[in-house]
Amino acid sequence: MNTRNTLHYPRYPNENEILHISGRRFKVHEILGHTQMSRVCLSVSDQGEKVAIKFLSPELSNSSFVLERFRREAAISRILNHKNIIKSIDYDFFEGLPFIVFENIEGELLYKVLDRKKNPKIAKIDLIEVGLKIAKAIGYIHNAGIIHRDIKPENILIDYDGEVKLFDFGLSRLLDEFEGELGFLPSNMPIIDPRYRFTPVGSIFGTPGFIAPELLRGGCHLATPRSDIYAVGSTLYEILSSSPVFSGINEHEINDRHIHAYPKPLKKLVPNIPSRLSAAVARTLEKDPSLRGSIDQLIEDLEHSLFLATCMIDEILYPSS
Repeated sequence: MNTRNTLHYPRYPNENEILHISGRRFKVHEILGHTQMSRVCLSVSDQGEKVAIKFLSPELSNSSFVLERFRREAAISRILNHKNIIKSIDYDFFEGLPFIVFENIEGELLYKVLDRKKNPKIAKIDLIEVGLKIAKAIGYIHNAGIIHRDIKPENILIDYDGEVKLFDFGLSRLLDEFEGELGFLPSNMPIIDPRYRFTPVGSIFGTPGFIAPELLRGGCHLATPRSDIYAVGSTLYEILSSSPVFSGINEHEINDRHIHAYPKPLKKLVPNIPSRLSAAVARTLEKDPSLRGSIDQLIEDLEHSLFLATCMIDEILYPSS
């Protein structure tokens, strides 16, 4: 048998295998999620501590480009410390396969919550608060010099206490990455190799329905904080209306509408939401990035809308005599 061209990949750990993380033993318990790029497993320490471990796909582990992107995700995740972002704990290898250790958050992905949004128990006021927490998380990462580039309901988790948790920085980039100014990264984390240009000119990635029009036209190397704002706006629109900004029979049609069409005003779909909130979401979805405003402006609009919604609820429950 000719084995000269056979590639030897690392492997995923099996259930009940032991991992050594920061000098402690963790047993792989179960698979939480799986994509072509990675697998996430729940692991439990001898002391009962639970963590979520993201393993790079073994089939991709021989790609220097993919390895460097995974290392970058680990480094970026490690420097973030915000209550609405899932925390990264460690980075290590299992028989040559890299993995990132995250805090384990028990809850449900936002898109699954939205699937049940017709349930009357899910109130608009709760959804405005979810949107506010998403915006605050994005404001935090922008202030840290990071663009997420993949904001969508599938990358947002709601824990069982109702807290919002943003995750998956696999497509994120540093605002200054091409200058190699990475001094703010902890010294014990993987070094991001400045030779790698992670986003080839003209390439498009992300999830249809959440990609800003300028990226669809010119490529994701053009991403800025305002393209993140567009994705936040698309997420808010879907949260509040139960409908995507645009639908279509395929990815091409959806992308084309994001480039050329304008969505129905949110106020027409949801008459009882504050007018200021409807206008704020419309602003985030402007085709021209310079017209989308700042994330701080969006946070202010959401806070005001949440206050109005709370006052309306109080007036209904506790009417003045």
